[in-house]
Amino acid sequence: MRDLQLFNLYHNLQVSNVEDHGYITGSSVINDDLIVNEQYTSRSKKKLLYHLTSTDEVNITDYKDGRHGNSLLLFLWNTNNINKTVVCGQIKCTITSDRSSMSRANAVIFNVHHLTPIIDLPKDNKPPTQVWILLLLHPLVDFRPDLSPLSGLINWTSTYSDDRELSDLPIRYGMYHIKPQPVNKWPLSPPEIIAPYTPSSHKRRMVAWFVPECRLPLSQTRIVEQLQRRIPVDLYGPCRRLDCGDKGRCFDMLRKHYKFYLAFEKVSCRQYITDQFWYVALQHDVIPIVMGPSRLDYEKVAPPHSFIHINDFPSADDLSRYLQKLSEDNVLYETYFKWKENGFVSLRKPWPVLSQIYWCDLCSVLSDRNKISKRHLTLDKWWDYESQCGIV
Repeated sequence: MRDLQLFNLYHNLQVSNVEDHGYITGSSVINDDLIVNEQYTSRSKKKLLYHLTSTDEVNITDYKDGRHGNSLLLFLWNTNNINKTVVCGQIKCTITSDRSSMSRANAVIFNVHHLTPIIDLPKDNKPPTQVWILLLLHPLVDFRPDLSPLSGLINWTSTYSDDRELSDLPIRYGMYHIKPQPVNKWPLSPPEIIAPYTPSSHKRRMVAWFVPECRLPLSQTRIVEQLQRRIPVDLYGPCRRLDCGDKGRCFDMLRKHYKFYLAFEKVSCRQYITDQFWYVALQHDVIPIVMGPSRLDYEKVAPPHSFIHINDFPSADDLSRYLQKLSEDNVLYETYFKWKENGFVSLRKPWPVLSQIYWCDLCSVLSDRNKISKRHLTLDKWWDYESQCGIV
């Protein structure tokens, strides 16, 4: 009964996400993981939600006298200053970067993006029951680490891809959920929930893009230049003409004034869909114009009829005409947000924190080795750029 009351409380809250840097739009901070709108921030609910989502000791589903039937230790090989505990039902999962804990760990996690030449890898002393996991958050485009020291030692992989050949445990930037089903099997720790849709009748600006890089792929530059000849496309960033201030102000401006956002990925790789789509666009009530993986990859994970794919249009002229049509027809424009009536999107944190749900999923798998078979992967052709990525 108590669990049901807590679950109902969660679903009655209007919860939005905190971006990595903690920028907030129209909400109050409860802690690093969860923001709740002002009308729900009574002292009692604050205390409850903090207990559910504290990053130091997070109890996801079970409050039975603090007893846990299973304790697991995860060691992060190439990360500093991480020490947290997540409690997932009867599983107590501790994540640490303390080197002295490596020999005792149930699993050792190697972040590919932080790998430097591995000269002190104790591979001869690897406990036979210990699982070694390779973590990949982004495609290996500009950075190609030497994975040969880990070849034959890695048992599981965890990547941004759902491809079973690439990932035993996928890491997703976001997920779409159908109401009123629970978010996942850890229902009492709500993930970051995108805010309810704000009507767009007052929006007067067309297209925006927050561009952190000074240099863009040629194909993206061409499309933007072609669109700008026909419709207003505002580019914000350190090397751009426009500046909107800090990220909180930029996101607030995006939600209030713009109808479309260029959710272009840095690279065009299969299933690589980042927070440009999940957080920046869907969080802030603009229609994302996407360029990256195929339409099919987006359709597999995105809310239905929630985006415009660049490849659906033979030319920039055709795309600009369609955007103009949507801008002038509020009824047609609103069809891109109908999905909010039947579902919602949850957001996941990137490395090194990752989400509580990710750690619970991982520890659940570790507690039942039958869920994923233990392999000994050779890594020379495990992730192949030519087969995974195209040219943007």
